[in-house]
Amino acid sequence: MMSLRLARSIRHAPPRHAALFMAGLGAAVVFLIYLPFMTQPMLRTTGDEKVYIAQAIEMASAGTWFKQTLGQVPSYYKGPAHYILLRAGFFLFGSTSPLAFVFMNAIAVLASASAVGYAVYRWRERNLPDALFAGSLACAMMSLNTGLFSHAHASQMEAELIAIYAVMTAIMVGAAKSMESHPYRWQTDVRYDYWLWIMAGIAGWFKSPVYSVLTGTSILVWWTMSGQLARKVRSLHSWVAIATGIAVGVAGYVPAIALDWKVFLKTFIQRENLAKGGNEHSWLESLVPLATIFLFPFWGVVASSVARSLAKLARRGFPRQPGIGAPCAAMILPTVIFFATFPFRSHIYYLPVIPAVYIWATNTFLDRDSARDRLARALLMAETLLLAAAVFAVLALLWWMPSDPRWMPTGKLVVATVSAVTGVTLMVRAGRGRNQSTHWMLAGRISGAAAVFLTISMVMSALGKADILDIRQYLDRTPGSPATVEVRYVDSVRHTWSEWGLLNGLVGHDVRAVRSPAEIDAAIQRGAIVLVSREADLAAIKARDDGALRITGWSRWQTHGRDTAGKSRFLDAVLNRSWKPLQRTNWIVQKKVGAAINGQAAIDIPAIDKTSTNIILLTWDGVRPQEFFNGHAGRTLLPYFWTQLAPRGIVLGDGAQITTIANSVVMSLPAYQSILTGQAQWCFSNECGGVTDQTISDRLVFQEGVPPRKVATIASWSLIGSAATSSSGSGFVNAGNTPVADSDDDPVLSRINEQQALEKTPWANARYDKFTHQIALHWLKKHKPRFMHISLNDTDEYGHRGEFDNYAKALRTNDHRLRELVDTLAETGDYGKNTCIIMTTDHGRGSGRNWTRHSNGQPLAARIWMYLGCPFSAQAPRLSPDTDLVTHLDIRPTIESSLGLEPRPCRYCGESITKLNPQSTVFAFGGN
Repeated sequence: MMSLRLARSIRHAPPRHAALFMAGLGAAVVFLIYLPFMTQPMLRTTGDEKVYIAQAIEMASAGTWFKQTLGQVPSYYKGPAHYILLRAGFFLFGSTSPLAFVFMNAIAVLASASAVGYAVYRWRERNLPDALFAGSLACAMMSLNTGLFSHAHASQMEAELIAIYAVMTAIMVGAAKSMESHPYRWQTDVRYDYWLWIMAGIAGWFKSPVYSVLTGTSILVWWTMSGQLARKVRSLHSWVAIATGIAVGVAGYVPAIALDWKVFLKTFIQRENLAKGGNEHSWLESLVPLATIFLFPFWGVVASSVARSLAKLARRGFPRQPGIGAPCAAMILPTVIFFATFPFRSHIYYLPVIPAVYIWATNTFLDRDSARDRLARALLMAETLLLAAAVFAVLALLWWMPSDPRWMPTGKLVVATVSAVTGVTLMVRAGRGRNQSTHWMLAGRISGAAAVFLTISMVMSALGKADILDIRQYLDRTPGSPATVEVRYVDSVRHTWSEWGLLNGLVGHDVRAVRSPAEIDAAIQRGAIVLVSREADLAAIKARDDGALRITGWSRWQTHGRDTAGKSRFLDAVLNRSWKPLQRTNWIVQKKVGAAINGQAAIDIPAIDKTSTNIILLTWDGVRPQEFFNGHAGRTLLPYFWTQLAPRGIVLGDGAQITTIANSVVMSLPAYQSILTGQAQWCFSNECGGVTDQTISDRLVFQEGVPPRKVATIASWSLIGSAATSSSGSGFVNAGNTPVADSDDDPVLSRINEQQALEKTPWANARYDKFTHQIALHWLKKHKPRFMHISLNDTDEYGHRGEFDNYAKALRTNDHRLRELVDTLAETGDYGKNTCIIMTTDHGRGSGRNWTRHSNGQPLAARIWMYLGCPFSAQAPRLSPDTDLVTHLDIRPTIESSLGLEPRPCRYCGESITKLNPQSTVFAFGGN
């Protein structure tokens, strides 16, 4: 019982030491549980914050601290304090940081926890040896309750008001303790009156002066319950304290009254306070969260304390001395009674009374040796089971639904699950021991609660990241620095709930609102990225400029649980294992490169040099190095390649250079995703879904301005489409049995479609390579793409079927197709002369009887081959120095450097192994 001995040893120390100890403990919780996630885009738990942030940004732009506007129209919604704190956050952290919006809540958590802990310590310090331990427990409990936590990551006033009420309750407890020690020396404690009334005045600065009235009423109730009212009424000091509080409360509104009285009167006083309408909620419905979920995970502490106190009251009646219950009841009753009878009812209005509830409940719970109380243990266990059920249900959903490593990597989900299991285990164990002290039972529960809240924070941060994932990826692909990329949000109806201000912090980029059609069109013409949330706005924009726009979908979380037919979206999502029912679509609109809008000039977005290299990436699925290089020895399988192309290029995979895949499962889709992104992907099967990172096609179209039809992917296997691009519109993709279509009626493509429909493969999800080859050659001659990926698949299919003869025949056919490809390039003149070829395979195969397989159980299957060369160049390219290990990850940066681009810098990306340059002494190519 080291902590108890520590408490005994310092219980006669000055109270300021205990206050510092509580502040340090509260700071530890804030830094461990809150601050790490306040810098991230968390899932939003409230909606009103959109208004306050937008107002604060408008106020900052206008250079005013007190004159509130919304949509550039003067309008007052709340008191000035939160707006001032937001402006301070913009100054300290920048308006594009989430921390700027919620840093004040970290301070509020610290203040609330310290005040509650100190109040419990102060009440117990002279009589009980456990004062410091008890105060520490109360401090931790206050910082880890769902009522405070649920609003700590929202830029609203609830956390700030909780802190105000916590400090006031602590002051009252201090005053009550002083009176208990010196019942006839009340005049010496008049300083408490001044502090209380000043805090009451400040309380009105946040939401409304109503809170000054309520807290002032609480002071009067406290005076009455403690038997001081008659003496206070006769005391000049008391009246001066009251006047001081009123003056402080009025002072917060003097600037707005002086600068903008008419608007302030009409909007704030009349609309927001005097004429506030009602809603459909009953008083009981709004009170239930305060009596239940807002008190988790210490609801059992409160409920058992209430039960035992009521039983004691029934037996003994009211005590002669009010004790710690008087200041706590004084802070609770006026607020609860007022908002229970107020026409506009909401559960959040009761949040400020939580500190008083916790102070009284913690003290009562510790006084009664509740660890031995069956009722207390039963209530705590029931609460633990409910909390565990909720947390594990969310985690089970995340495990069940398809994983997306962009916002919830498996590693993070594992950590969140382990944290939840640890937390629930600690809470269960803390409630089972009958022989442990009540203090240690609470300590165990607090430790478990911290782990559970850590899990909840990780989940909320992941879901928050998912909500803005598409727009962040779009911004990452957009050329230019953040200072030069303009982002605008369509707020055509000057909507109160417009989120453009909030998006500044969530997206991490400066976002401003545009409202009129002229403003919207001007922003699009400047090349701005325009965010659209309403279908009506999108339709209006498309009606004016449809042909000149690139419109990209932005998946976001739904805000309502049922669709228009009343069907549960959640149930639909779970049954179909898809996030789509839980998502809605916003849109990202930007002017196309080279397009003119309303007759105006095109956007000047730098594209790659037109005289630079063109690249064809040719992949032969499942071709082993054994056959590839044995063909070199006997010149039987690939004679054209080895006699005509190999001497003019680099061939890797059969010498000093180790050439290998870059995924751990030796499967096709993970390999293709790694090739095209240049970075190992969180993909461990052919069912992992679409690529989530930027591919080379994405960059060329969205970032470098290459027309989509000059970035082509033509593949025999249908799932290549899941690796080619991470978003629609970034290049032409035709894969599998999908009919090919161009922007015009093309008889060649129509004929190929007809033949393809008649001649099906015996394997699923693919067409014969001959159709892919025909489409590719036609596309090459017609569009002359800057980058083209041709993926052939027959070899792998014959390999899986164990048909070696057909596998070898398919290789010979690929060699003939390679010659036809080079001949076609020769027919295209300068385009063909400037074109280079990169060839590889997605994986090797096993050996011996296992040659039909490829997996991480077949080590040789990870070995691949690679070719890089320019058919019409007189010189072979040179390998970069010190290149001894080449992987799939090196292909994309090699393509980028050959196109004259800087390879995308990223951690664990590959490196360019050469720069293909067809301009060196072009010669007339001779066939075999």
